[in-house]
Amino acid sequence: MFCDGCNRSYSQIGGYRNFTDQAADYPEYETDQDMDALLAGEGASGGRFVQRYLSPKLEQKGLGGAKVLSVGCGVGEDVAELRRCGYEAYGVELWGLRASKWAGLGRSPQWYYVADARNLPFEDKAFDVVLCIGLTKGRLS
Repeated sequence: MFCDGCNRSYSQIGGYRNFTDQAADYPEYETDQDMDALLAGEGASGGRFVQRYLSPKLEQKGLGGAKVLSVGCGVGEDVAELRRCGYEAYGVELWGLRASKWAGLGRSPQWYYVADARNLPFEDKAFDVVLCIGLTKGRLS
């Protein structure tokens, strides 16, 4: 895939644009045995967070329908729920294992990207709201 904005070519991971030189699999403290439970928990909590807290808070602040970026979106349920609530939401995730679940969950490649939070593929001030919740310090191997 070629980016007209920066004149660079990028690979794809499972059909999603990969804006990193490589995507990390997952933090070394996470094991294969607990990954399914972890991903299920991320999905459930992401949706509840948007429904019960974020969407009401954004509406209260006059930001209904805002353009939102979720950095470290995991399986992307927060992005999906924001979109269902009328927001223009996008997600980025570094961990390739989480991103590899997007297609099976019906996540559109238009809204989800593999990217490092330290080097996002967006112009400054491209979003009204940027979420960054629960990121861990990771390393690419």
